[in-house]
Amino acid sequence: MGLRELELAFATRVLCDVRAPRLDLAYLFAQTSDNERSVFAAGAHLYRHNPGLNIGLCGSENTNHGYPGLGAWRDKLFSQPYEINAQCIIPIPHPNAPNTLSEAETLVNYAKENGTTHLGIVAPPFHLPRAFITIVTVVRDKYQKLKIYNVVGTALPWDEVVRHSQGVTTGKRSELISWEWERIRKYQKEGDRLLCSVDDALDYLNTRDR
Repeated sequence: MGLRELELAFATRVLCDVRAPRLDLAYLFAQTSDNERSVFAAGAHLYRHNPGLNIGLCGSENTNHGYPGLGAWRDKLFSQPYEINAQCIIPIPHPNAPNTLSEAETLVNYAKENGTTHLGIVAPPFHLPRAFITIVTVVRDKYQKLKIYNVVGTALPWDEVVRHSQGVTTGKRSELISWEWERIRKYQKEGDRLLCSVDDALDYLNTRDR
């Protein structure tokens, strides 16, 4: 199978992942305010169908890079239409402005320290493949027993121009698909400790499901 076929298989597996047998925590990857509704809606859906499920949020209050901050997100998730119980919203400590890698690292550290073994990650459709391959890279080195399941965020209008990636990238959501894959390939060329191969990520999924 060629590289493009592997990438297609990987993206399909991520965006159509199997349902987790159980979840200890569902984590909403930080987004700009333009894209936050995608993860809010998917997170609330998970919560409604899994009463008492803990919903993890990035604990950073640094709002200089696109993410509105823990307080703003927590307030919105308390409120209609999401109505997630305050006791079920778990801040994942994050001292700096978030990016996909730093969130993955702090999340895996939190999971290891708290004995989390089944983790759901939620991100918009265009961002989820990179979020997943990033966290798999961290898991390989730090906490191999962690089972990660993908929960695709609710799709928002694809032709809408939005801010993404620390608020500095702007484009239609449809254009962000190729932008995300360019980032994946760029980071993979810089070494598999930064981002593992698609092959390795597929191996992780196969091992997880056995």
